[in-house]
Formats: sequence, structure tokens, C-alpha cells
Amino acid sequence: MKVLGNRGVAVIITVVVLIFATLFGVYRSAGRVTREVEAMFYDGVYLREQGFTQPGINSHLVNCANAALSLATLMEGYPELSGRVEELLSARREFMAAESIMLKGSATREMRDSFIRLLEAARGVDLSDRDKEAAAQLYATFNGALIAAFNSRYNEVAVERISSQSAILRYLGYSVGAKQPTAYWNVPPFSLVDSTWSWD
Repeated sequence: MKVLGNRGVAVIITVVVLIFATLFGVYRSAGRVTREVEAMFYDGVYLREQGFTQPGINSHLVNCANAALSLATLMEGYPELSGRVEELLSARREFMAAESIMLKGSATREMRDSFIRLLEAARGVDLSDRDKEAAAQLYATFNGALIAAFNSRYNEVAVERISSQSAILRYLGYSVGAKQPTAYWNVPPFSLVDSTWSWD
């Protein structure tokens, strides 16, 4: 009886160890997929059929942030715009501090909206022709970078990578609390919001 009891305990311990080992393996596997998918947001998406790496969305968003800083700096010379300038700088700081793809998404939307609000407020100020031209160029830069981010293949490739996992592994990943990859990025570019903006 003692032998059977010990054997039973050993079986139970073995089963528990196997379950924990399996769940830990699932956790690590899900974490690896998450890291691979989210790295594409920053490092770029390799397009196998075309044989090159498309720049990461984050690089385009950094260009947006640089254009926002330049616009704020340009408009600092007009005291009437100080409130809107600070609003844009604050939105840019939020973007730069964002540590996840989802936070970067919401911060980008706020930065975009603040950028437009500053330009709209500048309509009521007597800007020099030189500053108007510079602001229009910064608008084109910001807009172009946002469109490039919006047109990235990140979503498509990320969904493919996630879908390549079996449904069981995905479910187990959720059950053990593994971080899930962000496979959707959608911040509409200016062209979908205000394609007619100009000084006129």
C-alpha cells in the first residue's frame, strides 16, 4: 500500500509539473510572437514578395512629432497662439512618452488634432508670408508621414503572423495571461479628415 501511495503521489506531482511546464511554454511562445509582431511596428515590415523591409510605422510617427515640434517653434513668435502652441507641445510630449503601440495610437490622434487646431488658430493671426509658407510645408510633412504610417503593411503581416498560431495555443495564451500582440493600427491621415486645408 505504501508503494502504491508513493507511486500515486509521484504521478500527481509529474502531472502537475507537466501542466505547469506546458503552460510556461505557451506563455513563452505567446510572448515571443508578441515581441516579433510589435518589433515590426518599430523596426519595419519585411515584405517577402518584394524583397525589402518597409520602414516601421514608428519612424513615420517620429517624423510627425518632429514636424509638430517645428510648427510649435515657428508659432512661438506669435503670443496670440501661445495656448495652442503649448497644447501641441503637450500632445507631442505624450506621444514621445508613450510606451505601447496602443498608447502611441491615441497620442498620435491627439497630436494630429492639436496640430490642426494650431494651424486653424493661425488663420486669425497676421503671419508673415515666410511663416505661412513654412507652416504649409510642415503640414505637408506631417500629413505625408501620417499617410505613410496609415498605408503600412504592418496590420496585414501582423494578423498573418498571429493567425499562424493554432487556435488552441492562442486560447491558452489568453488563459495564462500572456501579453497579446497589437495587430491593428489605424490613425486616419489628414487626407481623410481635412484634405482641403490651406491658408485661403
